Order: sequence, then structure tokens, then C-alpha cells
Amino acid sequence: MASERRRDSDAADGDSADSDSADSDYQYAFSEYADSDSADADALAVPRAKLRESRFVREARTLAASMYEAKDMAVHVVERLEGALQLVAASPLREASLVGTRIGAIAKEFCDFLDRFGGKKTVFRLVCNREVVSQIQDFHKNIDKALNGLGVDVGGESAWRQRWEGYREAHEMTLSNFSEKEEDYEFDASEDLEGKQYDGTPPVSDDQTLVEGEPNRPRDTKVRNSGAVDERADGKDTVESVHSHKPADSELAMTPENRGDGDSAVDDALVAPRAELRAAECRRFNNYSKTLAHDMFETKDMALHVVERLETLVNKVESSQDPHAAVSVGTRLEAVAKEFRIFLSKFRGKKTVFRLVNNRVVVNRIQYFHKDIDNLLDGLGAAEDALEWRPRWEGYREAQLAAFEKISKYR
Repeated sequence: MASERRRDSDAADGDSADSDSADSDYQYAFSEYADSDSADADALAVPRAKLRESRFVREARTLAASMYEAKDMAVHVVERLEGALQLVAASPLREASLVGTRIGAIAKEFCDFLDRFGGKKTVFRLVCNREVVSQIQDFHKNIDKALNGLGVDVGGESAWRQRWEGYREAHEMTLSNFSEKEEDYEFDASEDLEGKQYDGTPPVSDDQTLVEGEPNRPRDTKVRNSGAVDERADGKDTVESVHSHKPADSELAMTPENRGDGDSAVDDALVAPRAELRAAECRRFNNYSKTLAHDMFETKDMALHVVERLETLVNKVESSQDPHAAVSVGTRLEAVAKEFRIFLSKFRGKKTVFRLVNNRVVVNRIQYFHKDIDNLLDGLGAAEDALEWRPRWEGYREAQLAAFEKISKYR
């Protein structure tokens, strides 16, 4: 009996030992499985993140094809995003995953940007032109900041700016070509202004003026004023030619230094009709300009503002007590008034696309005309501060931009 009892206890001890070893083996196997499962999960998480980031980049490349004139600029950003992901994948740093996440966020933001501005009509693209170019530049800067987390020297802005500027110039040139295909820049002197004369002045062509003393016989502008104003054959005066004006011999002979005191009264009597003639020509050009300004659409008020200042300047020339200064300033004023008339004839009555493309050109040119008038007033000793006209000009500019934004919403 005792021996049987001993055998039973030994068997029980053996069973318990076997059970303990089995439990330990199970726990070891489970822990090993758990460790391998977490390692697999971590290993899978990285490819999933990379897959998500690369998906945004592929989507951005697809959307970039619908950016029309800004397509090359958009593809440039996509190429940099692809290169950034390759640098992240090759980096051994622990921060690489964080940088990859940041690149993925930039790629997603870029997709949203392309989805907003891609495939839009011409008017929308023209209105949002500056915003698109500026935001693409910001995306380049964001990519630079993200790659700095890897300690990678990307060369700064110089590495991408030159290429970006080249795309920007091509982009602006393409937009400007829209107007050139549909609009005629040349001014036709026979269009509806022919015969619309004011203040009794007989009709003359754009490249002619009246001979003093013979109001009905025109002569060519090239020889008028004894060469006082430099004009090209096409009648296009330049602001530089007006301000670089050098008086001819006949004008030098009329200065007080070159005439005797006894002839002063006689000379003044001869100069006065010339000043009156210059003022009459200026009024004729101003009347033309006033008619043209009403066809400038969003820029009408800005153009009428210049006409108003030109008329004020003509009045000052006529009332000047110095006849010689009146002739000198009146000659240059006539050239500026004519140039403004030609400027309006090129930009009046144009289609919406043309006006949007040339918006900045028109605004800047009008600003320069105001500065020309300031210089002429200074020649009469009646200089005005720019603060006299700039607030009004800026108000017209803001109203013009608001009008263009409304146009884009209805297109």
C-alpha cells in the first residue's frame, strides 16, 4: 500500500511538473508572438504613412495638369515634393518620420490649392493670377522648412527661385497673349472721334497741328515748335522725351538772357500768341481724352481725374505772368496731353479679358501721368504735393479692384 501511495504521489508530481512546463512554454510562445505582432504593426505603420503621403503627391501631379498657364509652376512643386519624400525614405534619422508627415501635410494642402484654382475660366485665372503665383512661392518655402528638419542642405531659395521666376515670366506672357489675339492696339484716327471737335478748332489729323496765323492749314508735327518736342513718326510721345526736352535755338533766343531790355516788350508780345496756341492745342487733346475716358469702364474715374488736372494746368498756363515759362511748360504740356489721349485710345472700350490682363499697366501709367503733371506745375512755380492727388487715385484703384472681383464671381 505504501509503495502504491508513493507511486501515485510521484505521478502527481510528474503531472504538475509537466503542466508547469507546458504553461511556461505557452507563455513564452505568446510573449514571442505578441512581440512579433507589435513589431509587424510598427513595420506596417511606416509603409502606410509613406503610401498616404505618396498618394497625395500623385494626386497633386494629376491636378497640376488642369492649371493651364500655371501648369509648369505647379509641376515644379510636385517634383520637389517627390524629391523630399525620397530624401525622407533614405534618411536614417528618427526625425525622418515626422518630416515625412509634414511633407504629406504640405502635399495634401497643395492638392486642396490645385483643386480650388485648377480648371477655372479665363476671367477667374486672370483675377487670381497674383494669388496663385504667390501661394506657389509659399509652398516652395514650406518645403524648405520641412527639409531643414532632416539637416539636409537644399541650397536655400536660390535652388528653386530661378526656375520659379522663369515659369512666372512665361505665365505672365501667356496671359498677356490673350489680349493680343483679340484686340487691336493700333489707334485708328478715322474711328468715331473724326469730326468731333470742340471749342471751334478745325479738324486735324493726329500727326498734325495748326500753323500759327493760318488756322486752316495744318503742317507735320515733326517740324512744329522748331524741334522742341521729340516725337516718333508714329506719333507716340514718350514721357522721357517730354522731360528731356532741350529748347531749340528759337526758344533760347526768347530767353531774357539773350534779348535786350529794349526788346523785352516786343518779345513778350510775340510770345503771348504762342502760349495761347499751345493752350488751345492742350484743350483740344483734353476734350478728346474726356470723351475717351468714359469708355474706360472700371478705370473711368481714374482717367477723368487726370483730365481734370490737365485742364487745371492749362488754366494756370493761360494765367501765368511769365509768358516765356508759359510757352515752355505749354509745349511740354501739349505733348503730355497728346500722349494721354493716345494712351486712352489704346485701352478704351476693350473686352473684359483685355482689361484684366492690362489692369496693372493702366493703373501704373495713370500714376505716371500724375507725376508728369506735378513736374509741369513745378515749372510754373505752382508745385503741388503728391498728397493732393494720391488719396483720390488710391480710392479709385480700390474701387477698380472691387469691380474686377465682382466680374470674376459672375463668370
